[in-house]
Amino acid sequence: MNDAEVFVSSKSSKWQYDLVAMSIYLAREAGKVIRKVKEDGFASTITNKAEHGQHFSDDQKKEWELMRGSDFLTKADTDSQSLIVTGYRKKFPWLHIVAEEEDQPEYPNMPDLSFDAFRSIHVEVMQMMKPGEPWENWEREEMCVWIDPVDGTKEFVLGRYENCTTLLGITYKKDAVVGIVHEIFCRNTDESLGVMNWGIVGSTYSVPGFMLRDREHDLVFSCTKPTKIIQKTLHHYSSNDNIYIGGRGKQLLLILKGKLSAVVADVTGGTACSKWDICACTALLQSCGLDLVQIKDGKPYQFEPFSEKATTDELVLFYKNHQPFLTASSKEFLTELLGVCQQAVLETGVDLKEVRPF
Repeated sequence: MNDAEVFVSSKSSKWQYDLVAMSIYLAREAGKVIRKVKEDGFASTITNKAEHGQHFSDDQKKEWELMRGSDFLTKADTDSQSLIVTGYRKKFPWLHIVAEEEDQPEYPNMPDLSFDAFRSIHVEVMQMMKPGEPWENWEREEMCVWIDPVDGTKEFVLGRYENCTTLLGITYKKDAVVGIVHEIFCRNTDESLGVMNWGIVGSTYSVPGFMLRDREHDLVFSCTKPTKIIQKTLHHYSSNDNIYIGGRGKQLLLILKGKLSAVVADVTGGTACSKWDICACTALLQSCGLDLVQIKDGKPYQFEPFSEKATTDELVLFYKNHQPFLTASSKEFLTELLGVCQQAVLETGVDLKEVRPF
Protein backbone atom coordinates (compact mmCIF):
# COMPACT_ATOMS: atom_id res chain seq x y z
CA MET A 1 0.00 0.00 0.00
CA ASN A 2 1.56 3.29 -1.01
CA ASP A 3 1.80 6.37 1.17
CA ALA A 4 -1.17 8.15 -0.43
CA GLU A 5 -3.66 5.34 0.08
CA VAL A 6 -6.13 5.28 2.92
CA PHE A 7 -5.05 2.55 5.29
CA VAL A 8 -7.24 0.25 7.35
CA SER A 9 -6.43 -2.27 10.05
CA SER A 10 -8.52 -5.05 8.56
CA LYS A 11 -10.96 -5.78 5.77
CA SER A 12 -13.86 -4.93 8.10
CA SER A 13 -12.42 -1.55 9.13
CA LYS A 14 -13.87 1.70 7.79
CA TRP A 15 -12.06 4.82 6.66
CA GLN A 16 -14.03 6.82 9.27
CA TYR A 17 -12.17 4.98 12.04
CA ASP A 18 -8.87 5.78 10.36
CA LEU A 19 -9.69 9.46 9.92
CA VAL A 20 -10.66 9.97 13.57
CA ALA A 21 -7.77 7.92 14.96
CA MET A 22 -5.16 9.57 12.74
CA SER A 23 -6.51 13.03 13.64
CA ILE A 24 -6.05 12.30 17.34
CA TYR A 25 -2.56 11.00 16.62
CA LEU A 26 -1.60 14.08 14.57
CA ALA A 27 -2.85 16.40 17.31
CA ARG A 28 -0.74 14.51 19.84
CA GLU A 29 2.37 14.61 17.63
CA ALA A 30 1.85 18.32 16.95
CA GLY A 31 1.82 18.85 20.72
CA LYS A 32 5.31 17.36 20.93
CA VAL A 33 6.53 19.83 18.31
CA ILE A 34 4.94 22.77 20.12
CA ARG A 35 6.44 21.78 23.45
CA LYS A 36 9.86 21.44 21.82
CA VAL A 37 9.60 24.99 20.47
CA LYS A 38 9.03 26.16 24.04
CA GLU A 39 11.88 24.04 25.39
CA ASP A 40 14.23 25.38 22.72
CA GLY A 41 13.47 28.95 23.80
CA PHE A 42 11.54 30.09 20.72
CA ALA A 43 8.13 30.58 22.36
CA SER A 44 8.57 34.35 22.49
CA THR A 45 10.10 34.74 19.03
CA ILE A 46 7.11 35.95 17.07
CA THR A 47 6.03 37.56 13.88
CA ASN A 48 3.10 39.95 13.82
CA LYS A 49 1.14 38.76 10.77
CA ALA A 50 -0.01 42.28 10.00
CA GLU A 51 3.58 43.52 9.79
CA HIS A 52 4.87 40.81 7.47
CA GLY A 53 8.00 39.55 9.12
CA GLN A 54 8.88 42.05 11.83
CA HIS A 55 10.26 40.06 14.76
CA PHE A 56 10.00 40.89 18.45
CA SER A 57 12.09 39.80 21.39
CA ASP A 58 11.30 38.41 24.83
CA ASP A 59 11.63 41.72 26.67
CA GLN A 60 8.58 43.13 24.84
CA LYS A 61 6.03 40.80 26.45
CA LYS A 62 4.43 43.59 28.49
CA GLU A 63 3.93 45.57 25.31
CA TRP A 64 2.27 42.56 23.64
CA GLU A 65 -0.08 42.30 26.62
CA LEU A 66 -1.42 45.71 25.69
CA MET A 67 -1.66 45.03 21.96
CA ARG A 68 -5.30 43.96 21.79
CA GLY A 69 -6.30 42.48 18.49
CA SER A 70 -2.76 41.74 17.36
CA ASP A 71 -2.37 38.54 15.38
CA PHE A 72 0.84 36.72 16.20
CA LEU A 73 2.62 33.88 14.48
CA THR A 74 5.27 31.69 16.08
CA LYS A 75 7.49 28.81 15.05
CA ALA A 76 5.12 26.60 17.06
CA ASP A 77 2.21 27.62 14.79
CA THR A 78 4.05 27.00 11.52
CA ASP A 79 5.85 23.79 12.48
CA SER A 80 2.83 22.11 14.08
CA GLN A 81 0.53 23.05 11.20
CA SER A 82 3.09 21.77 8.71
CA LEU A 83 3.18 18.42 10.52
CA ILE A 84 -0.61 18.11 10.67
CA VAL A 85 -1.24 19.10 7.06
CA THR A 86 1.58 16.86 5.79
CA GLY A 87 0.10 13.93 7.68
CA TYR A 88 -3.36 14.48 6.26
CA ARG A 89 -2.08 14.91 2.71
CA LYS A 90 -0.06 11.72 2.89
CA LYS A 91 -2.82 9.57 4.33
CA PHE A 92 -6.04 11.23 3.17
CA PRO A 93 -5.28 12.96 -0.15
CA TRP A 94 -9.00 13.38 -0.82
CA LEU A 95 -9.60 15.39 2.37
CA HIS A 96 -10.39 19.11 2.05
CA ILE A 97 -8.09 21.05 4.42
CA VAL A 98 -8.61 24.54 5.85
CA ALA A 99 -5.84 25.78 8.15
CA GLU A 100 -5.29 29.04 9.99
CA GLU A 101 -1.78 29.77 8.78
CA GLU A 102 -0.80 30.20 5.16
CA ASP A 103 0.43 27.13 3.30
CA GLN A 104 3.56 25.74 4.91
CA PRO A 105 6.15 23.47 3.26
CA GLU A 106 5.99 19.73 3.90
CA TYR A 107 7.20 18.94 7.40
CA PRO A 108 10.72 17.46 7.09
CA ASN A 109 10.79 15.25 10.18
CA MET A 110 7.44 13.50 10.07
CA PRO A 111 6.63 10.99 12.81
CA ASP A 112 5.85 7.40 11.92
CA LEU A 113 2.51 7.35 10.05
CA SER A 114 2.20 3.59 9.80
CA PHE A 115 -0.75 1.86 11.39
CA ASP A 116 1.44 0.46 14.16
CA ALA A 117 2.24 3.98 15.32
CA PHE A 118 -1.35 4.71 16.32
CA ARG A 119 -2.73 1.20 16.77
CA SER A 120 -3.79 1.79 20.39
CA ILE A 121 -5.71 4.94 19.42
CA HIS A 122 -7.39 3.07 16.58
CA VAL A 123 -8.48 0.27 18.92
CA GLU A 124 -10.03 2.80 21.32
CA VAL A 125 -11.82 4.60 18.50
CA MET A 126 -13.22 1.38 17.06
CA GLN A 127 -14.50 0.35 20.49
CA MET A 128 -16.28 3.67 21.02
CA MET A 129 -17.73 4.28 17.53
CA LYS A 130 -20.73 1.98 17.22
CA PRO A 131 -22.28 0.66 13.98
CA GLY A 132 -25.54 2.31 13.00
CA GLU A 133 -24.50 5.77 14.20
CA PRO A 134 -24.56 8.90 11.97
CA TRP A 135 -20.83 8.67 11.15
CA GLU A 136 -21.52 5.68 8.90
CA ASN A 137 -23.28 8.04 6.48
CA TRP A 138 -20.29 10.34 5.98
CA GLU A 139 -19.10 10.61 2.38
CA ARG A 140 -15.42 11.26 1.71
CA GLU A 141 -15.96 14.01 -0.86
CA GLU A 142 -17.99 16.02 1.68
CA MET A 143 -15.41 15.94 4.48
CA CYS A 144 -13.26 18.90 5.53
CA VAL A 145 -10.82 19.40 8.40
CA TRP A 146 -10.41 22.82 10.08
CA ILE A 147 -7.02 23.28 11.73
CA ASP A 148 -5.92 25.74 14.38
CA PRO A 149 -2.45 24.44 15.26
CA VAL A 150 -1.98 26.69 18.31
CA ASP A 151 -5.19 28.23 19.55
CA GLY A 152 -4.13 30.93 21.97
CA THR A 153 -0.85 31.96 20.33
CA LYS A 154 -0.79 35.12 22.41
CA GLU A 155 -1.15 32.98 25.53
CA PHE A 156 1.79 30.88 24.29
CA VAL A 157 3.94 33.96 23.80
CA LEU A 158 3.04 35.32 27.24
CA GLY A 159 3.77 32.02 28.98
CA ARG A 160 0.19 31.13 29.87
CA TYR A 161 0.67 27.70 28.37
CA GLU A 162 -2.29 26.04 30.08
CA ASN A 163 -4.61 28.07 27.80
CA CYS A 164 -3.04 26.78 24.58
CA THR A 165 -4.74 24.03 22.60
CA THR A 166 -4.52 22.39 19.20
CA LEU A 167 -7.93 22.34 17.53
CA LEU A 168 -8.92 19.91 14.80
CA GLY A 169 -12.54 20.10 13.70
CA ILE A 170 -13.92 17.82 11.00
CA THR A 171 -17.07 18.70 9.11
CA TYR A 172 -19.41 16.67 6.96
CA LYS A 173 -21.05 18.92 4.37
CA LYS A 174 -21.47 22.07 6.51
CA ASP A 175 -21.91 20.48 9.93
CA ALA A 176 -19.22 19.98 12.57
CA VAL A 177 -19.07 16.23 13.28
CA VAL A 178 -15.70 15.57 14.96
CA GLY A 179 -14.00 17.74 17.54
CA ILE A 180 -10.46 17.24 18.85
CA VAL A 181 -9.11 19.63 21.50
CA HIS A 182 -5.61 18.84 22.70
CA GLU A 183 -4.52 20.62 25.88
CA ILE A 184 -0.85 20.70 24.93
CA PHE A 185 0.72 21.65 28.27
CA CYS A 186 -1.77 20.14 30.72
CA ARG A 187 -0.99 16.91 32.54
CA ASN A 188 -2.85 13.63 32.62
CA THR A 189 -3.41 11.70 35.85
CA ASP A 190 -0.16 9.80 35.18
CA GLU A 191 1.66 13.17 34.93
CA SER A 192 2.28 12.80 31.18
CA LEU A 193 1.88 16.00 29.17
CA GLY A 194 -0.95 16.55 26.69
CA VAL A 195 -4.60 15.98 27.64
CA MET A 196 -6.61 14.74 24.66
CA ASN A 197 -10.32 15.59 24.40
CA TRP A 198 -12.33 14.34 21.45
CA GLY A 199 -15.88 13.63 20.43
CA ILE A 200 -18.06 12.54 17.51
CA VAL A 201 -21.53 14.04 17.15
CA GLY A 202 -24.25 11.45 17.60
CA SER A 203 -21.73 8.84 18.70
CA THR A 204 -19.29 9.20 21.58
CA TYR A 205 -16.82 11.42 23.43
CA SER A 206 -13.70 11.18 25.56
CA VAL A 207 -13.17 14.14 27.89
CA PRO A 208 -10.88 13.52 30.89
CA GLY A 209 -12.33 15.19 33.97
CA PHE A 210 -15.75 15.57 32.33
CA MET A 211 -18.20 17.44 34.55
CA LEU A 212 -21.07 19.83 33.87
CA ARG A 213 -21.70 22.67 36.29
CA ASP A 214 -25.13 22.56 37.93
CA ARG A 215 -27.42 25.50 37.17
CA GLU A 216 -28.20 25.83 40.89
CA HIS A 217 -24.56 26.57 41.73
CA ASP A 218 -23.07 30.05 41.44
CA LEU A 219 -23.00 31.05 37.79
CA VAL A 220 -19.52 31.52 36.40
CA PHE A 221 -19.23 33.21 33.01
CA SER A 222 -16.38 33.69 30.59
CA CYS A 223 -17.15 36.47 28.16
CA THR A 224 -15.42 38.62 25.60
CA LYS A 225 -14.64 42.27 26.27
CA PRO A 226 -17.41 44.06 28.24
CA THR A 227 -19.64 45.28 25.42
CA LYS A 228 -23.15 46.55 26.16
CA ILE A 229 -24.58 43.13 25.31
CA ILE A 230 -22.19 41.42 27.73
CA GLN A 231 -22.81 43.99 30.48
CA LYS A 232 -26.58 43.65 30.23
CA THR A 233 -26.36 39.86 30.27
CA LEU A 234 -24.16 39.78 33.37
CA HIS A 235 -26.33 42.41 35.06
CA HIS A 236 -29.40 40.23 34.49
CA TYR A 237 -27.77 37.44 36.46
CA SER A 238 -26.24 39.83 39.02
CA SER A 239 -22.96 38.15 38.22
CA ASN A 240 -19.50 39.59 38.59
CA ASP A 241 -17.87 36.24 37.83
CA ASN A 242 -16.49 36.85 34.35
CA ILE A 243 -13.27 34.89 34.02
CA TYR A 244 -10.79 35.86 31.33
CA ILE A 245 -9.48 32.90 29.35
CA GLY A 246 -7.28 33.76 26.40
CA GLY A 247 -7.64 30.77 24.10
CA ARG A 248 -11.07 30.16 22.58
CA GLY A 249 -10.61 26.40 22.57
CA LYS A 250 -9.69 26.27 26.27
CA GLN A 251 -12.46 28.71 27.13
CA LEU A 252 -15.14 26.52 25.54
CA LEU A 253 -13.56 23.31 26.84
CA LEU A 254 -13.93 24.48 30.44
CA ILE A 255 -17.71 24.14 30.06
CA LEU A 256 -17.06 20.39 29.87
CA LYS A 257 -14.70 20.44 32.86
CA GLY A 258 -17.24 21.96 35.26
CA LYS A 259 -15.32 25.24 35.56
CA LEU A 260 -17.77 27.49 33.68
CA SER A 261 -21.53 27.86 33.53
CA ALA A 262 -21.53 29.67 30.21
CA VAL A 263 -19.45 31.36 27.54
CA VAL A 264 -20.88 34.44 25.84
CA ALA A 265 -18.84 35.89 22.98
CA ASP A 266 -19.84 39.24 21.53
CA VAL A 267 -17.61 39.51 18.48
CA THR A 268 -19.61 42.21 16.68
CA GLY A 269 -16.79 44.71 17.13
CA GLY A 270 -13.22 44.59 15.89
CA THR A 271 -12.34 41.36 17.67
CA ALA A 272 -13.60 38.42 15.64
CA CYS A 273 -13.07 34.71 15.73
CA SER A 274 -12.63 32.35 12.83
CA LYS A 275 -14.19 29.08 11.80
CA TRP A 276 -11.16 27.09 12.92
CA ASP A 277 -11.47 28.70 16.38
CA ILE A 278 -14.86 27.12 17.09
CA CYS A 279 -15.34 24.19 14.71
CA ALA A 280 -13.69 21.58 16.93
CA CYS A 281 -15.42 22.80 20.08
CA THR A 282 -18.80 22.95 18.35
CA ALA A 283 -18.52 19.25 17.54
CA LEU A 284 -17.10 18.35 20.96
CA LEU A 285 -19.88 20.20 22.81
CA GLN A 286 -22.54 18.57 20.63
CA SER A 287 -21.03 15.12 21.15
CA CYS A 288 -21.50 15.71 24.89
CA GLY A 289 -25.15 16.70 24.49
CA LEU A 290 -24.64 20.47 24.55
CA ASP A 291 -24.47 23.07 21.79
CA LEU A 292 -22.83 26.27 20.62
CA VAL A 293 -25.25 28.64 18.90
CA GLN A 294 -25.48 32.07 17.36
CA ILE A 295 -27.31 34.67 19.44
CA LYS A 296 -29.02 35.92 16.28
CA ASP A 297 -31.20 32.85 15.74
CA GLY A 298 -30.17 30.20 18.26
CA LYS A 299 -28.82 27.95 15.53
CA PRO A 300 -25.39 26.29 15.36
CA TYR A 301 -22.82 27.64 12.94
CA GLN A 302 -22.32 25.96 9.63
CA PHE A 303 -18.83 25.55 8.25
CA GLU A 304 -18.47 25.97 4.53
CA PRO A 305 -14.97 25.98 3.04
CA PHE A 306 -14.02 28.52 0.39
CA SER A 307 -14.26 26.62 -2.87
CA GLU A 308 -12.59 29.05 -5.28
CA LYS A 309 -9.09 30.43 -5.66
CA ALA A 310 -8.60 33.52 -3.54
CA THR A 311 -5.98 35.80 -2.09
CA THR A 312 -4.95 35.40 1.56
CA ASP A 313 -6.84 38.58 2.48
CA GLU A 314 -10.00 37.27 0.83
CA LEU A 315 -9.74 33.99 2.69
CA VAL A 316 -9.19 35.72 6.04
CA LEU A 317 -12.30 37.83 5.48
CA PHE A 318 -14.35 34.80 4.42
CA TYR A 319 -13.42 32.81 7.50
CA LYS A 320 -13.84 35.62 10.04
CA ASN A 321 -16.97 35.67 12.16
CA HIS A 322 -18.61 38.72 13.74
CA GLN A 323 -21.83 36.99 14.78
CA PRO A 324 -21.96 36.68 18.60
CA PHE A 325 -22.43 33.23 20.06
CA LEU A 326 -22.87 31.39 23.33
CA THR A 327 -22.81 28.00 24.98
CA ALA A 328 -23.85 26.79 28.42
CA SER A 329 -23.54 23.81 30.73
CA SER A 330 -27.02 22.47 29.94
CA LYS A 331 -29.47 22.82 27.07
CA GLU A 332 -32.06 24.25 29.46
CA PHE A 333 -29.71 26.97 30.64
CA LEU A 334 -28.64 27.60 27.04
CA THR A 335 -32.27 28.28 26.07
CA GLU A 336 -32.71 30.62 29.05
CA LEU A 337 -29.44 32.45 28.41
CA LEU A 338 -30.20 32.79 24.71
CA GLY A 339 -33.41 34.65 25.53
CA VAL A 340 -31.54 36.97 27.91
CA CYS A 341 -28.87 37.71 25.31
CA GLN A 342 -31.41 38.32 22.55
CA GLN A 343 -33.22 40.77 24.83
CA ALA A 344 -29.91 42.50 25.54
CA VAL A 345 -29.36 42.82 21.78
CA LEU A 346 -32.77 44.49 21.39
CA GLU A 347 -32.12 46.90 24.26
CA THR A 348 -28.73 47.94 22.90
CA GLY A 349 -30.10 48.52 19.41
CA VAL A 350 -27.59 46.25 17.71
CA ASP A 351 -28.99 44.88 14.45
CA LEU A 352 -27.44 41.46 14.03
CA LYS A 353 -28.93 41.24 10.54
CA GLU A 354 -26.46 43.96 9.59
CA VAL A 355 -23.53 41.98 10.98
CA ARG A 356 -21.65 39.92 8.42
CA PRO A 357 -22.95 36.34 8.51
CA PHE A 358 -20.57 33.53 9.34
